[in-house]
Amino acid sequence: MEKINNRFNLENNLSATLKQGIQFKKYQHKIVTNPQTEKIAFDLEKSDTSEVPGFYTLNDDPSNIVEGFATAIQTPAAQMVQLGVLQAEYNKLIEKFNTEKQKLVTSTNSYIDGISSSKNPYLNKNITTKSDGKTYYITGEGVAKLYPSVEIYNQVIGKNNCPTTTQQIDSLPAYVNTTNGSPMIVGQQCGNEGKNVVVNNIIDNTESTYVGCYNDVLSSPAMTKMSNGSQIYNFNSCKQAAIDTGNIYFGLQNLNPTTNKSSCYVSNDLAKSTKYQKSTTACKSDNDGYIYGAKSVNAIYKTPDTTYIGVFKEKPVRSMTRINNGIQTFTYETCKKEAVNKNKKYFGLQNFNTKTQLSACCVGDDYNNISKYGESTESYTGKSDSKIYGGDWSNAVYKIDTKKSDYIGCYNDNEASPSMTNVGNNATNYSFESCQKEAITSGKQYFALQGGKKGSSKCFVSDDLQTAQKYGIYKPCIESASDKNTYGMSGNNALYKMNESGNPSFIGKIGYVDGNDKLLEYPSNMIEPGTNYSKYVGYDSMVSSMKTMTNTTYNDCVTACNSSNSYYGFVFDNSTKTGFLKGKDILNPSLKVPNPNRDLYVRDVKTKNANMSCNRNSVTINSNIWKKYSKGSMMTPNTTCSLTSTLSSQNTKIAALQNQIGQVGGQIISILNNLKKQTNEVKNQIGMKSEKIDADLVMYNQTIIDIQNYKKGEDNMNNITKDTNLLVLYQNYNYMFWSILAISTMIISMKMMGK
Repeated sequence: MEKINNRFNLENNLSATLKQGIQFKKYQHKIVTNPQTEKIAFDLEKSDTSEVPGFYTLNDDPSNIVEGFATAIQTPAAQMVQLGVLQAEYNKLIEKFNTEKQKLVTSTNSYIDGISSSKNPYLNKNITTKSDGKTYYITGEGVAKLYPSVEIYNQVIGKNNCPTTTQQIDSLPAYVNTTNGSPMIVGQQCGNEGKNVVVNNIIDNTESTYVGCYNDVLSSPAMTKMSNGSQIYNFNSCKQAAIDTGNIYFGLQNLNPTTNKSSCYVSNDLAKSTKYQKSTTACKSDNDGYIYGAKSVNAIYKTPDTTYIGVFKEKPVRSMTRINNGIQTFTYETCKKEAVNKNKKYFGLQNFNTKTQLSACCVGDDYNNISKYGESTESYTGKSDSKIYGGDWSNAVYKIDTKKSDYIGCYNDNEASPSMTNVGNNATNYSFESCQKEAITSGKQYFALQGGKKGSSKCFVSDDLQTAQKYGIYKPCIESASDKNTYGMSGNNALYKMNESGNPSFIGKIGYVDGNDKLLEYPSNMIEPGTNYSKYVGYDSMVSSMKTMTNTTYNDCVTACNSSNSYYGFVFDNSTKTGFLKGKDILNPSLKVPNPNRDLYVRDVKTKNANMSCNRNSVTINSNIWKKYSKGSMMTPNTTCSLTSTLSSQNTKIAALQNQIGQVGGQIISILNNLKKQTNEVKNQIGMKSEKIDADLVMYNQTIIDIQNYKKGEDNMNNITKDTNLLVLYQNYNYMFWSILAISTMIISMKMMGK
């Protein structure tokens, strides 16, 4: 011992490498607790080796250098010292591992108790603790979220699926997680904690309220027209169009009484939707003082008639001008027409033929001249028209009153089947006077002005007032006979308001709601179509088709659609038996359009490449619920959920300890292999037998193998626990030192059965 000390007194003259060896040897006395290691160390101090104690010369085989120690080659005795130090370190790591393992067990049990309804009666409830008077919302994952103020509590309670009442308890139970909960905020969503959620509809409340009947201008509509204004919508499909486009207002306009379908308009702006004011009538006066009808609305008038003046004598010197030299070919109407065409105020019917019921026709402007020969008593009454006709040398005189056209009223019309006869080949250049003349000229009793003002209207005529009024007196908005809902006539919107609106762009989104009510969205590359379909009867999609299948069936379309994740749905034409396979845009509800011959089928969506702990069935929600969740970071394939996420920090510590145990074990194996190469004489000197070394090598090699095999498994410690739908599965890993034997399947299963 004295010799060794004397030599070590020279350490100041030694190299840095030798100094490191000396310092290491001194240090090992303080940390080695293994009795065998202490004995080896004292024996080494007593031995007298050549050169510097504990080292070979640098000329020895460099393959014997043990990583992490002095660069010089260690003697068997020095390696034994190192082995003792490593074994002591190994034992401490195992002790730490067991401590963390027990913490993991405790945390797991606490988590299970916290989410078990049989253990935790406060899930998804508000509680106030008597001990400090604080109020919390306890999530479905057992996390306590504090209400920071009474004001926030009053604004949150009972809204967005948050509890409506609060329960008082003495204090928070130990199994309630008080470390992960963030404070409650106004407008946040509660519920679905620990679950995946998928947006499959826009809103749940589809009720609507009638606002009123409002004017519109077709050239500059107050609302956005759907399907280019086509008359293909009824009340339900127009309301659905508002939902699908995220609008809160919808208007039904231009009702077709034959099909009971109308145009559909949508908007989110009430002020713009009502900017043309409430509708009262579609027949309005223009600056000429006459009333004109709007589009598909007739302002109906009675054609001006005549006033019967009397029967006056006639002589060879004529008091009135004869038409066609007095030929007996005229009736009351045809003679009146001659007077109108010649702009004469009076016409006379003369020389009536009782057999043919026809007479001669005379016209004139001067009443004094017409009546200058005095009154006559020779007259006849026509059998077919009951008009008075004059006999030989006598005129039954009538005065045309061109200013008298009685306004009958404002009546609906139908462009596809007009109630009156159009004149002028649908020309739109008529005024009151020109249309009146058309009626008089054609001998029609009624005329109507439609679709414009003076000089820009259509003209219609008729002899049948009942037919002219068949579509009913005009009302800007009327009740449909088919569904009893109110529709607007042409130029009028029957305006409705939805009770709520949503966001169609959220359809198809999937997220995970963590225990703190944070929603973590799955990116598009972690979402794929499923095999379940939503059917929309009577709808097409404006999305371009990726594939067309002719002479096919619904089942064939499903098979083809399921064959590729590029297809997200299809449209099936029932009339032609044709299928149209479409891509991801088919999820967009705003691209739906009514079509009575077709049905729309859209695939559901699901997650892919998610961590095993996040694989769970999805709960369906609407777009507004999605919007109200507080948003967290995006999901990744490495994101963990529920229990696995809760234990992630402890799993990380355990994984780090595993790595350290593996590293130290590897160094021990390296030393044992070096010692195994030594001669029996050397082994006897250091007090080890080959059998002991071999046994240790088997043990430590198995340790390394187990570590390597485990690390090749499922995401190391992160997937010791795997949970789906809150049914937690625990696996026992049968390897030395780091298997978590305390977490037994039986105990956890029993706990979960009581949940």
